[in-house]
Amino acid sequence: MAARNLKKQIAHFIPDPILILGKGTGAAAADLTALAAPGVSLVDQTGTGLYNIVLEDKYNTFLHASFGVIDPGTVDDWEVQVVAETVATTKLISIAVFKGGTLTDLTTDEKLTFAIFLSNSARPR
Repeated sequence: MAARNLKKQIAHFIPDPILILGKGTGAAAADLTALAAPGVSLVDQTGTGLYNIVLEDKYNTFLHASFGVIDPGTVDDWEVQVVAETVATTKLISIAVFKGGTLTDLTTDEKLTFAIFLSNSARPR
């Protein structure tokens, strides 16, 4: 019963959610390659460890994003943070990638995975 109630509350507070799942391969000081993310046109490298995720469409609201780094080498302390988002205007989500607390470019050995949650509606239910 509790799970059913929670589902109703989520549906009530987040109308018309959109989920974009994707991944791309690092390319050192360049844009991610082998991008597999329907709804994303580009993951643009803008500085050391800084990337812009460029969406194909505008969305009313950025809700949440979750990121992971697949690193086949030594286990490292990877962290990805959302720095800014302008999904309603310029279709961008800006992220920072850290390795051991330092901004770091993703190399060809590493893959960035992500789940982006958006809403395409401003109307409450």
